[in-house]
Amino acid sequence: MYTRHRTYNEAVEWRCDRRKVCSSRIWIRTGSDQVVKFMAHSHPPDHARVTQAKLARLGIPIIDLKSIPQDSTRDAVSDFPENNYYESDHEG
Repeated sequence: MYTRHRTYNEAVEWRCDRRKVCSSRIWIRTGSDQVVKFMAHSHPPDHARVTQAKLARLGIPIIDLKSIPQDSTRDAVSDFPENNYYESDHEG
């Protein structure tokens, strides 16, 4: 992921937000999506981290699945009806 670092007359410079381990940068022409210069990341992508950032930007709360008691998951499954849609309404 990138964070805005500096604005020049003709371009905006973005830096990798992991500055301590990665020197990746990208320059984008002001007023467009045209990439002027690009330096690749020196680390593998972290897709979960990107997804969390997108959800946070949209205001969607992130749920820690480890905080949900295991018993509540089992209860939800055991309460599920035994006959499903296909078996009861669409036989033969």
